[in-house]
Amino acid sequence: MSVWGGQIRARIESKKRFPKGARGNGRVVVRISVTTTGRITGARIARASSNPLYNQEAIAAVSRADRVPRAPKELTGSSYDFNLPMDFSR
Repeated sequence: MSVWGGQIRARIESKKRFPKGARGNGRVVVRISVTTTGRITGARIARASSNPLYNQEAIAAVSRADRVPRAPKELTGSSYDFNLPMDFSR
């Protein structure tokens, strides 16, 4: 589960962009639901940054990721939830 979670995180992080007009640092925690086939079925802010630009970009990065790696065969549930912390800094 942790290896798969790391793969999911890497895929979404590769789609993350620093928001135009944002300054300073921020952290957003996004709660995502993923099927074992790698389809993202839900994403919501679990813990918001004080900067709404970071919150918007975190959800946009999940959306741009579209699909993530399939789950290992050992995971037999229909979907799994992950808390994904996303840091923004320049």
